[in-house]
Amino acid sequence: MKLLRNPFAQKIRYLTEDGKPQTLVRAGGGASRSSRFQTKERSKILLNKYWRYYSSEGTIFAIINSMAWNTVMVGYVLDSDDNEAKQAVRRFLDNLYLLDKFKDGVANALIFGDSFIEKVYNKGGDPSRLKVVDPRTMVINYDEYGDIIDFQQEIGGKLIEPTLKPETIIHFNFFPIPGSPYGLSLLAPNLDAIDRKVETDEALFNAIQRHTAKYVITVGSEKDGQVPPPSVMD
Repeated sequence: MKLLRNPFAQKIRYLTEDGKPQTLVRAGGGASRSSRFQTKERSKILLNKYWRYYSSEGTIFAIINSMAWNTVMVGYVLDSDDNEAKQAVRRFLDNLYLLDKFKDGVANALIFGDSFIEKVYNKGGDPSRLKVVDPRTMVINYDEYGDIIDFQQEIGGKLIEPTLKPETIIHFNFFPIPGSPYGLSLLAPNLDAIDRKVETDEALFNAIQRHTAKYVITVGSEKDGQVPPPSVMD
């Protein structure tokens, strides 16, 4: 007689054959496209602002690049009993410049909230290189369950066709946004503090420039005829 019943012994029942979840991230069917791209959490204006701060504020530049380098500088470890296969995999990853691409990807994920890396295939159907994509151009199309359908680029305000299949894009983020496939930029929670810092630095600089003592040097007196000769002036 069994005293304990295995809770996993019974067959799991799904609502649909493909095992779709029951929980939703939004109402309505179909894919969410560029309308989701323009949100308070992620917009072209904000993404461009993040890049401007990263590329022009030395402290932010140093912090993000330090984090990116620290993430990939340890490299990776390949473990296999087949040394020949291991060397083949290592050569393949070296040819892809894996760590370089992932370093750029980590930096993008910290700056913009998301990183997108395209897997470029050759005519034989094998991956031949990795291409880091500008996150400011990428749109994620997803269904009401939050599952990603495909990716799309927005160039010059227009969505580019055809769409990109999920298996061709490496997408990752560090700080997920609930109910959204996008991630949160490291700069987003700190924008107000960064703005205050920049304004304070500028105000202090201007104040110092205005109130720094300026020297006024008088040589001789033209009224009394005590004008030094040119050699003394020189």
